[in-house]
Amino acid sequence: MGLPTVAIKRPIFTAMLYIGLCIFGIIALFALEIELYQGQNQSIISVVVRARGGLPATEVEKMITRPIEEAVATVTGIRTLYSNSREAESRVTMEFEPGTDMKFAALEIREKFARVKPLLPREIEKPVIANYDDAQAAILIFAVTSDRYSTEEIREKVDIEMKPILSRVNGVASVEVYGGRERKIMVELDRDKMVAYNVPVDRVMDVLGQSNINLLAGSMQSGKFQLAIRSMGAFTSIDEIAEIGIKATRQGTIIPLREIATIKDAYMEASNHARLNLEQNVTVYVKKESLANTLSVVKALHQTVKQYEQDYKGEFRIITVNDRAETISGAIGSVVQNLYLGLVLTVMVICFFLKKMRPVYCALAGIPVAAIFYFIGKLWGSTASFYDIMLFAMMVFTLAGMVWDRAIVAFIVVLTMPVSLIVTFIFMAACDISINVMTLSGLALAMGNLVDSAIVVTESILAKKEKGKSDYAAIHEGAEEVWLPLLTSLATTLIVFLPILFIDKRVQMVYSGLAFTVTFSLIASFFSSMMLAPMMFLQFARGRLLISQDNENSLLGKWCSEYRVFMRRILDGALLLRVLVLGGFAVLAVTGTTLLFSKNIDWPSTYEENEFAIVSFPLAGAKLETNDEAMKKIEEILGKIPDIQIFSSTISKDDLRMFVRLKPKSQRKYSKEEIMKIIDEEGNAAIKEIHDDFSLIVDEGASSG
Repeated sequence: MGLPTVAIKRPIFTAMLYIGLCIFGIIALFALEIELYQGQNQSIISVVVRARGGLPATEVEKMITRPIEEAVATVTGIRTLYSNSREAESRVTMEFEPGTDMKFAALEIREKFARVKPLLPREIEKPVIANYDDAQAAILIFAVTSDRYSTEEIREKVDIEMKPILSRVNGVASVEVYGGRERKIMVELDRDKMVAYNVPVDRVMDVLGQSNINLLAGSMQSGKFQLAIRSMGAFTSIDEIAEIGIKATRQGTIIPLREIATIKDAYMEASNHARLNLEQNVTVYVKKESLANTLSVVKALHQTVKQYEQDYKGEFRIITVNDRAETISGAIGSVVQNLYLGLVLTVMVICFFLKKMRPVYCALAGIPVAAIFYFIGKLWGSTASFYDIMLFAMMVFTLAGMVWDRAIVAFIVVLTMPVSLIVTFIFMAACDISINVMTLSGLALAMGNLVDSAIVVTESILAKKEKGKSDYAAIHEGAEEVWLPLLTSLATTLIVFLPILFIDKRVQMVYSGLAFTVTFSLIASFFSSMMLAPMMFLQFARGRLLISQDNENSLLGKWCSEYRVFMRRILDGALLLRVLVLGGFAVLAVTGTTLLFSKNIDWPSTYEENEFAIVSFPLAGAKLETNDEAMKKIEEILGKIPDIQIFSSTISKDDLRMFVRLKPKSQRKYSKEEIMKIIDEEGNAAIKEIHDDFSLIVDEGASSG
């Protein structure tokens, strides 16, 4: 007794089984994470140590970076270790093997770092150990502008209020702020007075550091409450700093800081610049942890930024420069649209060959109806695309046509497709596979194959019915007769994906989603065809198991007759010229294989039609003013191109980058490639006027760096 027999004899069990699977599948769908590619988030941990006093890069390398590298090099599972030493900053980044437990790896790194920390200079600040790579792209870039505040005041607000809030968002690894000068309390020491009073610099730094702190001093009971007592020592004004005692003379006189120094509430010298469309502003780059989900993190960031903007309504304008989540959503949306189109076309083809033409005519009628609603929506300010409206109209009209034509056989065949897709989501959730371009592409690829088994079962049932069998006998014998051939066909299809289990782990993480979704969906479609389809045929299609006969005088009948004649001639010719046919296919196979191996093989990349980035490589040791002059020349070129909507630049001593967003394609005079070529040629020529060693690249990935 096979699966069709079980399903036919126990229809309630079969119905409840598939209803339950569909419910769990829908729940699993909403629980799945959405990202661009599976495994794109690398297993990376960075150790960032900053030092006070402006240590040069060579000293940072010798005194901080090397000891940290030696300490963490023995951490379990490290695949690659690399470091970057800058002025007053050391970054050591570790990339781990796929599948490594990152929480355990982070604990092990903290343990190793704790051992080496006493050997590091006293000037270091509190280290940052986080799951991210400093070289990875920012997931959200936004500019903060104001008509009321200067860039320095905006920078102070962002550093003190906004940055801590953004840093607390779950999944955020770092928040980088560019533009404006940082507010600092400057203590300018008088060398002559320090020599006269015999006060060393270290003494001043130690006293200031030990005095500017709040300490827990104990607790006290107050009725039912226990209150904490703190000694408030943190500075609240410049006068407090000026009056702090630095040293006592032999006569017992206290020397205040104001006697040997001048204290100012001022701004530091600019260490970077940020501009949006040539206007000075403050730009914020937010990067996520390597294993965090981009869409969920960006959504939380937008909510936080929106709330901050509402709290300061009218004081600040926050302009989103680049949103990585939009890119991912756009790519996913494009694949989903193709998935829906494949579904509609598959249904139309099934109805066509089952001689149920009303659903086909209704689907085609949905196109002009969609055009009417599209133009009406445009008048009312709707942003929906014609493609989305057309797909929705075709799906609705197709279902209406099937109801109108009472195409119950076609409906049962088609039903196995969405049921199989929904069941696939359960497997995806169980295997921790996300919704991404690869998995959706796998579902789109399997779309046509999902109904293959149901079509074979239906054809077998109809063939039995044409031989005079009763409905029950035709359904039972027809389904039982083909289950073994279908299982064999399924096995030969799935065996193709077996080698993916033996390839490199990183490659496997990216491409396994496609293989697994195809595999899961085909297995689900096999069981749906063996159980759901026979049960529904028996319950709902009794008396309707006859395919419509061709009317030779109708257009469809004439087309079918001509098609049969044409295919018969093709088959007869292929049999007569079998040597030539085999030779032709052999030539095609060799040619295709040659072309395949001549193609470059690379990771899948994202194509952002209206965005790109410009990265310039500054000279070693170049001043900030020199780098700023180079960036201004590039900005002059961009300002002359009318097709550019916005451009945002950030300039520092060792990093020059610019993000460019173009106008929509329909509103542009030049293509994206032409604009990129203009900037590449004219930009390189312009910055080489400053120095021959300056260069830039135009990167199609807009979120670079």
